[in-house]
Amino acid sequence: DFSLGFRHKTTGLPMYEGKGSYQGTIDLSNRGLRGKGNIDYVTSHTVSDSLVFYLDSTNGAANKHVVDEQLAGTEFPPASVDDAYLHWEPYQDQMFINTIENPIDVFRETQLVGNSKITPYGMFGTGVFKFNRADITSKLFAFKHHEVQADTSDLRIYDISNGNDNIAFRTDNYNSHVDFKTRKGHFVANGDASTVFFVKNEIKAKASEFYWDPIDSTLLRFKWDDPYKDTDIDNTPIRDLVDMHPDHANELYASDLSVGYRFGALNAEFDFTKNVIFAHGVRFINIGDAAITPKNGDVIIREKAAMDELKQSRILAGRDNKYHELYNCNTRIKTATRFYANGYYDYIDAEKAVQTLYFDTIYYIKETFGEAKIPMEMNFQFSDQFGFDGRAELHSTQPFLSYFGGVEIRTGCDTVKHARMKILQQVDPENIMLQIHERTKDMNELPVKVAIASSNATGRIYTAFGHAKNQRNDAEYISVYGYITYDKESREFRAASKEKLMDPTARGNIITLRTDDCVATGVGAIDMGAKLGRVDFHTNGTIVNFMSADSAEMHATTSIDFFFNDESMRLMNKALENNTGLDFVDVSSDEAYDQALYDILGKTEYERYTRSVALGNNRRLPDALQVKFMFSNIDFDWDKDLSTFKSQTTLPLIICGSKSVYKMVPGRIVIEKRGSRNKLYVYFQFDDQFYYFQFDNNVVSAYSSDKNFNDAIKNTKPKNRSLAPDNEKGLPSFSYKLGNRGWKNKFVKNYFTNIEEEDEEPEEESED
Repeated sequence: DFSLGFRHKTTGLPMYEGKGSYQGTIDLSNRGLRGKGNIDYVTSHTVSDSLVFYLDSTNGAANKHVVDEQLAGTEFPPASVDDAYLHWEPYQDQMFINTIENPIDVFRETQLVGNSKITPYGMFGTGVFKFNRADITSKLFAFKHHEVQADTSDLRIYDISNGNDNIAFRTDNYNSHVDFKTRKGHFVANGDASTVFFVKNEIKAKASEFYWDPIDSTLLRFKWDDPYKDTDIDNTPIRDLVDMHPDHANELYASDLSVGYRFGALNAEFDFTKNVIFAHGVRFINIGDAAITPKNGDVIIREKAAMDELKQSRILAGRDNKYHELYNCNTRIKTATRFYANGYYDYIDAEKAVQTLYFDTIYYIKETFGEAKIPMEMNFQFSDQFGFDGRAELHSTQPFLSYFGGVEIRTGCDTVKHARMKILQQVDPENIMLQIHERTKDMNELPVKVAIASSNATGRIYTAFGHAKNQRNDAEYISVYGYITYDKESREFRAASKEKLMDPTARGNIITLRTDDCVATGVGAIDMGAKLGRVDFHTNGTIVNFMSADSAEMHATTSIDFFFNDESMRLMNKALENNTGLDFVDVSSDEAYDQALYDILGKTEYERYTRSVALGNNRRLPDALQVKFMFSNIDFDWDKDLSTFKSQTTLPLIICGSKSVYKMVPGRIVIEKRGSRNKLYVYFQFDDQFYYFQFDNNVVSAYSSDKNFNDAIKNTKPKNRSLAPDNEKGLPSFSYKLGNRGWKNKFVKNYFTNIEEEDEEPEEESED
């Protein structure tokens, strides 16, 4: 054929200076040096029907390529492939087998798609190494007798359920080592940690290493180092657990930003048959502003980041402020800002007694919120003094639970069972302060009061402490809005503004109720309930209701102002001024009087006036003190049989007719309570003189032993003794007139002394 070549068949010839040997046909022609036969190199055997021999290499088909396993010395795995491509570089001591359609079988159970490299130092490879339902991709595999290792590789595990072939797990840039004798796989990150992706679960994590042990199982095992790895999760308070922040290198997190939750774990398993992650050592999961601790630290995550319900979990509502802890919860976590739960909460009172509330609703929207029902049969109480039924609300932004329902205030001093007071507020178990205001009602929708009141029907004085009055329109001597609390040391309930409760010297009313003897005491501005129309009757001091004895007494600074004859008042004031036998009234230590001045004058005028008095410059009284009478310390006793308040019989008179007096004057003030029509009597007697005032139905009748006093009234024209009604202010008409000796004597006989009635003088004026 003019090629000047030859064909030769050999049973064995060395190749490339003994780098290998060849058996088969040699064909030399103008097509080059070719062969068809077998090549033996190191522990490999290649059968080819098409080889081309070059000076430095051999290329051709590898119809059959087999690597004999070798354990001693340099290790080689068992390997074989059909219909591959051979490239041999003998002087480089390396033979490459490139796969075409068929993978290289390695270890009799795995396949390599790519190429293998045989050298005197072992077998290596590049491409995709497949085993079980996984593959490892690397640019350089090192194969030993029963092991494969890659310094840099990517791992993929496939979901083959339902005939699918989708990736269930993937990770990149790991040093991979698989031992097919011990059946263990070990993967170590290049660097501190690399990302692993649980694809079906839509969960990612950073892992420095993980294990597939054994490789015949369907579990990957992850383990993270952690400074708190020895923590007993179940027996460590959750408030302490949240301070044990995980290293971000051991966090699992949802890859979907709409889910977005993340948490640290100590170890985990991934079942890629079921696509389930089992995480362990989870101290807490941050959801919204809450921290959730799973029982035993175990969390199960299924496909699409669906987390199993966390039974018997704990919740810290207010992760930063650590306000509220719930336990034995059933918690369903949906996203980083959405969870739903139910669980238990311990209410611990000031005596450390524990009552357990069940919150059937717990969730997060802007804050963690929970709601618990508290039925009456539960016998729940804030303390021994305050029972409650209704519902409780938990707000993670508030330090205490909020309560909506009825409070029973247990004074032990009321024989009547009153409807409970409605509340809508937080309650501090260590400092119970129940708010009461103008809109507070009881469970029957009646207005609730803290007041010492009197019955308009009977005149009886009683105390309403956190419940409705006996009758809605009953008069109130003193009332309080603010807060109700109980003082354990004094064994008394207190009601006042928060400032007053914290500082007893602060201005304002306060009502206390001693539980030992059922004595209610009101201190502050007192409304005597006189209902005297245009008579300004102001009292400030103390009213005491002896609830068990059904009696009362009052100690008060009292001012009385009304439309009256100026000349008559001038004459009375002059008589007092000229008297040298009356004792002086010292008000320097009278707190009630001082309080009254403050209430009447206001802060600015009070400070100006008291400073002026201290400097001796009080020549003219402030406008607000230019009243007809002011008394510094009146002791009113309640006569329940007569429905009457009676003062002592010596009156500390400070002001008379808008002028300072400061004298102790014999006399008496009496208030008769007769339903809606009450009477006020003011009587003075000194130096064989008397001055008598009777207020009734917007008329004041006055009479005196001083004829000039009486004449000043009598000689005033009737039209000048009256005030027209002020419709704009809702004030009735008012007038004054001359009384008579008979009225005065009747008053003296009933209320001042048992003197015999003197013969009545002819009445100078009778205006009954």
